[in-house]
Amino acid sequence: MFAADLVTELGGELPGNDGHAWVGLNNGTALEITVLGATTIYLSSPLVLPGEPLPASLWYQLLESNYFWKDARGAVFAVDAGLPVLVRSIDLTNLSYDQFRVTVEQFLNTVAAWVGACHKLTHEPGDGPRLSDPTASWML
Repeated sequence: MFAADLVTELGGELPGNDGHAWVGLNNGTALEITVLGATTIYLSSPLVLPGEPLPASLWYQLLESNYFWKDARGAVFAVDAGLPVLVRSIDLTNLSYDQFRVTVEQFLNTVAAWVGACHKLTHEPGDGPRLSDPTASWML
């Protein structure tokens, strides 16, 4: 199976009975690979680390980029456990392993770019209200 081969290649934990595999990434986050049936794999990765500040400007940028997959290379932005994540569905029906690897590499490059952008948005002064600020206005 593609997922098991890729996870082994990346040095992660092989998919368990639940179809989930995890691979630690150099930026401190992780890539989650979820196998659904024989032909579909979902890739997901958080864009910030737990506990990082989440300014409203970050959420605005992610939602704006979700529109027509702008700057996401076919993936979409979502929320998992309160953290912004990038998610990509891959149909394996007519895909070779090499094509699959290229798709995953593109996803990881996109994650890396967004992790950098999110870090910049969350750590620069004057970046707008924080989610933890109860007076924050969500009317951007």
